[in-house]
Amino acid sequence: MLNLDKNLLTTLPPQIGKLPHLEMLYLNNNRLNVLPPEMSKLPNLRQLYLSGNQLTGLPYEYDKFSQLKKLTLFENPLPIELAFLKLVNQPAKIINRLNRQMLIQKLEEEKRYNSRTNLIGGGLITVFIIIILVLLVG
Repeated sequence: MLNLDKNLLTTLPPQIGKLPHLEMLYLNNNRLNVLPPEMSKLPNLRQLYLSGNQLTGLPYEYDKFSQLKKLTLFENPLPIELAFLKLVNQPAKIINRLNRQMLIQKLEEEKRYNSRTNLIGGGLITVFIIIILVLLVG
């Protein structure tokens, strides 16, 4: 067991993944906004407590937590419904739903970006056509 609750941590070192016998990790009430993907290399991790941080997602590698039996993510700005966060004893469902939501969010962001760049590109073409017409007519 490793208890790092209430330590004002903003990051974790990648070396945390080198604790193969770690079963319980308490990281509640810190300032974590991202977690290292190396944590997915903790084969015996059974309980992971992450409530009260600034997490907006989990690394996709976290679906490899085969032994994880408990996951808490309350009080984080995650793109997931509260109903899923309450499934603390079903971490696979939480992680799968969170990964799905994060993918949907990224696709929507990419669509918005593409539509803006298409508008800008289309607008520039229109401006060039108008300039050419003015030069030809004028």
